[in-house]
Amino acid sequence: MYSPPIHSPEEIESISESVDQLIDLETESKREEYWTKTVQEVSESVNSKPHYKHFVKGEISVFGNACTIKEVEGDISPEQAMKRSFEKIGRRKKPPERRKGDIKGFTQKSRHRMMKKMNRVDFKNDRIAYFFTLTYPDPFPINGEVYKADLDVFLKRMKRQFGELSYMWKLEVQFKRGAPHYHLIVFFEKRYNIDFVKKWMSKNWFEVVQRNWETKNYDHLKVGTNTKIVRTLRQLTNYVTKYITKKEQDDKLTDQGRYWGCSRNWGDTLVEHLSLSGKQLIIFRRLMKRYIRKSNRRMARKITHYPNIEVWANWKLILDALNWSCTMY
Repeated sequence: MYSPPIHSPEEIESISESVDQLIDLETESKREEYWTKTVQEVSESVNSKPHYKHFVKGEISVFGNACTIKEVEGDISPEQAMKRSFEKIGRRKKPPERRKGDIKGFTQKSRHRMMKKMNRVDFKNDRIAYFFTLTYPDPFPINGEVYKADLDVFLKRMKRQFGELSYMWKLEVQFKRGAPHYHLIVFFEKRYNIDFVKKWMSKNWFEVVQRNWETKNYDHLKVGTNTKIVRTLRQLTNYVTKYITKKEQDDKLTDQGRYWGCSRNWGDTLVEHLSLSGKQLIIFRRLMKRYIRKSNRRMARKITHYPNIEVWANWKLILDALNWSCTMY
C-alpha cells in the first residue's frame, strides 16, 4: 500500500516557496500577454473615436492595491478651482457622533470601508505580514467591554515586545460555541523567528485572557492561538476574503461596538501620483476596465462612467497601466 512521504517543516516551507515562485512567474507571463493584446486595441479605439473627455485632464494616486481617479477640467482657472473646492467643503456632512449601542452589526458599508482600508496597504516594502487568530476558552466573556479590553491589552503588549507595527483586527463569533474571537493581520518592521512569534502569542494571549481567573485552563495555552506567516500578496488576499470579510453569525454579538479596526499607521501610503492628459486618462480607464471586468463587473462598469472613483487591483497592474498610458501619448 502506498504511503505518502513524510516531509519535515523545513521541507514543507521550501516546497511552498517554490510553488509561490511558480505562481508569480505565471502571473508575470499573463500580465505580459495581457498588455501585448490590449494596449494597441485600446489606443486605436481612442484615436478613431473622438470624445469630449479628450479635453479633461486627470490625476491618478496609487495607494497599495488601490488607485483614485480624479478628473480635472483643463481650461479651469485657479480661482474657479478654489471656489469649487470651498463649495464642496460646504456641502460635506459632518460625521455622526457615535454613542453606545449605535452600531448594530457588520453592515455592507462597514465591510466596504474595511476592504478599502485593506487595499490601501503598501505591499512594495519589505515588511513581514502575519495572520493571527485569537480564541477564548470556556467560560468566554459575553460583555463587549471585556473582550475589547482584552484585545487592547494584548496589542499594547505586542507594541512593547516588537516595537513599531501596523495591524488590522476583525471581531467574529464561533459558529458552534458562540464565543467571540479575533483575526489579526500584523505587519512587523523586523524579521522574527516564526517559532518565537508562535510561543510569544500563545503565552501572552493566555495571560491576558485568564489574568483574573483563579483557576487557569492550561489547555488554552496550546490551542488558544493560531499563527501563520503571509509570504505573498495572494495569500493575504485569500485570508482577507475567507476570514476577515465574512458576515456569518455576527448578529449573535450584542453591545460590542465596532467589528473591526486598524492602527493609525495602517495604509494610505502614497506609492505614485501622476497627472494625465485626456487621451492618457481614457486609455488608463479602459485598460483597467478590461482587466478587472471578469472579477468585478460592478467596479468595471463604474471605471468609465464616474468622473471620480477608487479602483482596486494589483499594484503592479496599476503601475503598468500608468506606464503604458504615458508611453502611448
